[in-house]
Order: sequence, then C-alpha cells, then structure tokens
Amino acid sequence: TYRYHGHSMSDPGTSYRTRDEVQEVRQTRDPITGFRDRLVGAELAEVSELKAIEIEVKKSVDADVKKAKSDSEIGAEELFYDIYEKNIGGTVRGIAPWDQHEHKKNSSGTKCLRRNDITFHKIYYILHKFT
Repeated sequence: TYRYHGHSMSDPGTSYRTRDEVQEVRQTRDPITGFRDRLVGAELAEVSELKAIEIEVKKSVDADVKKAKSDSEIGAEELFYDIYEKNIGGTVRGIAPWDQHEHKKNSSGTKCLRRNDITFHKIYYILHKFT
C-alpha cells in the first residue's frame, strides 16, 4: 500500500518524499490503471470501451456528489445506518462499549458518500462488465 497523501492535515507528505516520487508511484503502481492495462493486454477490452466506462462512472459519481452536497446534513443517529447488509448483532457499538446504537436499513438510500465507496464502485463496475 502506498499513500499518495500525508497522514493528516499537519502532514502534507512532502517532507519525506518528493512530488516526483509520488507521481512515479501513481503512474507505475496504481491498481486501477494496472487493472486497465491488464484488461487491454489480455484483449478483454479495448481502450475506447474502458474510456467510455470511465466517463460513465465519472458522470454517475459527479451526480452522486452533487446530490450529497445539496442534501441536508444527516442526523447523528444515521451514522449507524446501513453499516451491515444483515446485522446479526442487533445494535452497533459506538466509541465506548456501552455506547450502543440502533442499526437500520435506510430505505431512501444513504446520503453519506465516501471516496472509498466511489473507488470500490468503479472497480466493481469494471469487474462485472468484463466477467
């Protein structure tokens, strides 16, 4: 695993490595571009197909981000919704063991959009498109 950014706001990540090093790693070891290159190399997809998928996913993500930004802020209780598909434990633990929260499925769709979710959905979409 290679972190493209620093550990926190106080760590820009440039004091112990150069921008050139980060860029070189991003270009040669990025898992998404590496997967794309393997798909093309194995003749499972054309570059143009993958570019079209990338554009489609980017539009979808941009629409979701726009919706998330325009939606009202979620209530604190909603932070514990949609954590598990099938929650067999009943409640969800908060910061302390005695801090228990109800786990619900949010039927209206979650308002919380995380960067990792976007990356996961891109990979998931590409994998299912070509398998």
